[in-house]
Amino acid sequence: MLVLIGCLSCPMVAASEPFTDTSIQSQDDKTLLLFPLLKAAEVKANQPGADIVFLDLPDFTLGKSPSIVLEPHPKVRFVRFSQISSNPDIVRAAIVFKQAGTFVPRITRDHLILEMLPASPRFAAKGSRSLAMQAGAFQENSSNRGEAGRMAVGVAMKSPIPRAGGNLLDQKVSLHFEQEDLSAILRALAMKFNLRITADSGVKGRFSIDAQDVPLREVLKNLLLQKDFQYTLRGNDLTVISLNCDSGRVARELLFRDLSLKDALQTLSKMLNVNLIIHESVKDKQVNFYVESLNLDELLDLLISTSGLVKKPYNENTFIIMDKDEGKKYGNKTYRTFKLVNAEPAEVLSMISGSKALADKIDLANYTANKRINAISAYDTPENLELVAKIISENDEKLKQAVIELKLLEINRNGLKQLGISLDQYGIRTADITRLPTSYTIGAALDFLEKENKAKVLASPKIRAVHGKKASINIGEVIPVPYFTYEVGSGSFSPGVTQKNYRDVLVGISLDVMPEISRDNEISLQLNTSVNSVLDINQDGQIHKSERKTNTYVRVKDGETVVLGGLINQKESTNKQMPSFLSKVPLLKGLFSNTKFDSQDSEMIMLVTPHLVNLDSYNTPDVAKPGIIVQKYDTFGMTN
Repeated sequence: MLVLIGCLSCPMVAASEPFTDTSIQSQDDKTLLLFPLLKAAEVKANQPGADIVFLDLPDFTLGKSPSIVLEPHPKVRFVRFSQISSNPDIVRAAIVFKQAGTFVPRITRDHLILEMLPASPRFAAKGSRSLAMQAGAFQENSSNRGEAGRMAVGVAMKSPIPRAGGNLLDQKVSLHFEQEDLSAILRALAMKFNLRITADSGVKGRFSIDAQDVPLREVLKNLLLQKDFQYTLRGNDLTVISLNCDSGRVARELLFRDLSLKDALQTLSKMLNVNLIIHESVKDKQVNFYVESLNLDELLDLLISTSGLVKKPYNENTFIIMDKDEGKKYGNKTYRTFKLVNAEPAEVLSMISGSKALADKIDLANYTANKRINAISAYDTPENLELVAKIISENDEKLKQAVIELKLLEINRNGLKQLGISLDQYGIRTADITRLPTSYTIGAALDFLEKENKAKVLASPKIRAVHGKKASINIGEVIPVPYFTYEVGSGSFSPGVTQKNYRDVLVGISLDVMPEISRDNEISLQLNTSVNSVLDINQDGQIHKSERKTNTYVRVKDGETVVLGGLINQKESTNKQMPSFLSKVPLLKGLFSNTKFDSQDSEMIMLVTPHLVNLDSYNTPDVAKPGIIVQKYDTFGMTN
């Protein structure tokens, strides 16, 4: 009755708190403050080894905290956290120290303090008995396991924990398990021999084992080698892999710490069940990494790439690991010629050298350009040749072409209004003629203006241009312009000689156009237009020339027309009229004459229409019907 009353008077148990702090701090040389942000009310301790202590903290849930923390303190190798019970919630912190000792925890003001005392001479035997009682609890969530899976007899450890440097495989051990998880058996061995175990996701199952004073070598042989498992023991690092899993399995948890690169490659080789031959060019070094839920193939590639190495296939199950420089030279090289159709050899080689990744893999010293037949000759490994062939197939495409149709017209400024273009004295306004009715085309409008003598077609050339290549159209005439040179006589009484020479001056209209044709068959045109004429030539051969230029960049569809305007010409004329019989009378000529001044403004416009030609059927998307794009410029000059 007293017990029942005491239980009823107890306060309600508080809810579990998340385990959010995994740090360790020093209070003094012999005292550590564990997890300072947590408020601990109770702790249960167990020291199974000379350098390891288990701390069970009730009323905590592990949540998303890391399961392993490396070197949280200079005196600690690592700490492993696990949720050993969920009803009630208990988090276990397994702390592995760098030096042996006796570790005594206490709680002071809700803080967990750990005292580090010298190791006891009788610790090994005491620790062995404690381990025998706790080995089954090391498995996570062990509270949910059935009685059949529990340890029947604990591990009887008759010898002290062996140190690194001794032959661990010859150390004897006595143990007995019945239908126990393989992970629990391996952890018991790890605590017995101070091992660090790495296992892949395929290492699982329940097994029974009974051994009395048997060397560790025989235990591992019967426990692992005869059950399709493989192990590697390097120092105190025991790696266990499953030989029945495929190469695409995932490393659930893998820790390599201060392991040589070659040993890490050998371990992954066994885990993947592939052959890795390490070339003499590979320099060994220490590697450290910890991964969770990572594909082993990806892990191997990551280790190789971060170490500056390459993997060369020898056959389906064998690879050679070497450095990048040796990788370029390795392989049975063969000769091959790549005959190009559209691209140039220099372009392909420049593309490879411009990519750092490709340049590191492909040695361009094995490739040469043959301009005569437009080909690339190569002597390289089949792997690199296939890569170059893929690069060429994806880039050796036919360049698209367009026929540029140009129509040059001189139109009366009044007639421009009928095309939708309006000019005033301050500038140029452009009406929207990109959406003309379908029954009204610009060709019909120009024909109408020609019949009304308001438009005159000066030229209508066509030129074919390739994508990215400039084409030029020149419309005009060559005018011989005289100039004079003077030669001084050789003698004192010899007069100088004047010679008349001529030089050709090109006047008229020139158009430079460079099309850029996109994947959707839209055409970008770089247009440079120049109109010049000779106004006057003086007696010394100096030229007075008028020049007007336009530069523009437009994007149109196939068949659309670009209208370029703004090249204005102004002509002024004087017409004097009088009766013919009075024109010879000086006094009456001025009284009866009629002088008429006439000014006629005209504008020169260009209609540029590109048409795509030689399109492949599979590369021709649907395009909209041709339209008209009008582009105007300010007035550049006038002539009288």
